[in-house]
Amino acid sequence: MSISCLGEVFVELKSTKHLSECSSFEVTIGGLAAKIATELSNLGINVKFFCALGNDVFNELLTDWLSSMGVDVRRTKKNLRTTLLITLNNDVKIFFRKPYFSSADTELTLNDINLNDILESDALLCTSLTLTENPLKHTIHYVAKNMFKNSKKTFLYISTTYPYKLSDNEMLSILKYTSHALIDYKALPLFGTTKPKTLAHIIFRKTESVGKVAIIYDNKMLSYDRSSYEVMLNINHYSKIKHVATYISEEIGKKLAK
Repeated sequence: MSISCLGEVFVELKSTKHLSECSSFEVTIGGLAAKIATELSNLGINVKFFCALGNDVFNELLTDWLSSMGVDVRRTKKNLRTTLLITLNNDVKIFFRKPYFSSADTELTLNDINLNDILESDALLCTSLTLTENPLKHTIHYVAKNMFKNSKKTFLYISTTYPYKLSDNEMLSILKYTSHALIDYKALPLFGTTKPKTLAHIIFRKTESVGKVAIIYDNKMLSYDRSSYEVMLNINHYSKIKHVATYISEEIGKKLAK
């Protein structure tokens, strides 16, 4: 099984304290696309990760980090700083990223990727944060459209994108090239509801492409298909990233088994 992941990767500095109280930070890899890619690799899936990194020391750090987890990193180097996220008090997020700061991850263009390389994969994964800034947004749309036209499974993971906001039209524009919509339960209000089944009906009514909708909770997933059949998937671990990776792996396996 194989999958191509496109999207955000950045350095995340984390602290449980307020900025005025910080004496040190935990340095880790940031970006849902990158984190899910590593979990998919852990599950034995061949993962290609297409990204833009800065012309700085973090370029090698993130590349080595992903490579050490078995991810095939297809990076392009930009004459910019690698994107940075500071997370404070487990809640406050400070982005050094477009439009607030010129950084690399949003600058992945069509010239930076090989579409045929991606089309060789069984599936595609992208996330809602990749849809907030061009040229990355344009690249994601182009790749998703071509993967969908070639009958490949396309997974979109939608989470809260604060401080960025996505309109309904922006969501629908990518969902029409999406076969599986995975949605963090905290992002339900983005669609004007807090009820998972209602959200699934909204997506199925407004798109013809989406075949399954999965709502991700801390310790469970609710999955819906177009027959409105609901399946609750109990999870024996407490990581949304692992939930998403496991679900994607199983769905890719179902198609290949046919």
